[in-house]
Amino acid sequence: MLDLSFSMPLRGHWLPAKRMALALHALIEGKFPQDRLYLIGFSDYARRLQPTDLTATAPLERVYGTNMQHAFLLARRLLAEEPRPPSR
Repeated sequence: MLDLSFSMPLRGHWLPAKRMALALHALIEGKFPQDRLYLIGFSDYARRLQPTDLTATAPLERVYGTNMQHAFLLARRLLAEEPRPPSR
């Protein structure tokens, strides 16, 4: 989950968060292709992001509030749709 609110660049947190998400995406795609990484951006509402969204100029918004509840709800829905591995 990535905070897209305006407080992120104001405090200097946006660039490190973006780099970490892209590095994690590259690691999973390169070494663990059977795994999946979902990126969820949130400010006043949450939405799913693609890694290419992070390489664009900036998906940040001039919103000061954050709606983590909506982000957790979306994350839970995405994870619920994932197939589960067989039990051992």
